Amino acid sequence: MFSWNPCTPFSEGSCNNMAVCQKRPFIPMPEYHSLGDQNSAVFASDDTGKLTLSYKAVQEGVSRTSIITLTCEQQTEGILDVAGETQQTKYYMELKSKYACPRVGPTPQHGGEEKKGELSVGSVLCIVFFCLLAVYLAGGIAFQVFVRKESGRRIIPNISFWSKITGFIKDGILFVVRKVRGSNYTKI
Repeated sequence: MFSWNPCTPFSEGSCNNMAVCQKRPFIPMPEYHSLGDQNSAVFASDDTGKLTLSYKAVQEGVSRTSIITLTCEQQTEGILDVAGETQQTKYYMELKSKYACPRVGPTPQHGGEEKKGELSVGSVLCIVFFCLLAVYLAGGIAFQVFVRKESGRRIIPNISFWSKITGFIKDGILFVVRKVRGSNYTKI
């Protein structure tokens, strides 16, 4: 009997944190063989496009290799056929599944479908913000210089607002902190 989990390691009998394990039902005690460590997983394909997944494990000085051929079958959820073993060190299996089929289109990234080269909503908002800021500054400076004939610091549009902005930010932070702490404004 063979157990395989391609996603996360599991433990069964003397197979600890493995991807592939074999159980031989000997009487009175079954025998377990580690056939593949999750960290040793290697994908490979040959010239025909056949995809294999191989694992290696060493247990009690014996090195074992599992080679799993991934076969595309569109209508099959998943069937694992064990083809056999050679010299009790190499184990051959075949997974027939719709999940082994090549896909065309976007690949999952960070928990969702995202196409390569596509901008996120946050990126678009940042681009729009900085473009509007550049237009505001360029237009405001041009207006101050050519229409109002200002010079020096006064060419910055709304300079009185921008010079007071740090004070406004400080007042806002103090307001929030006081509300969170539960204190009120000081009496006059």
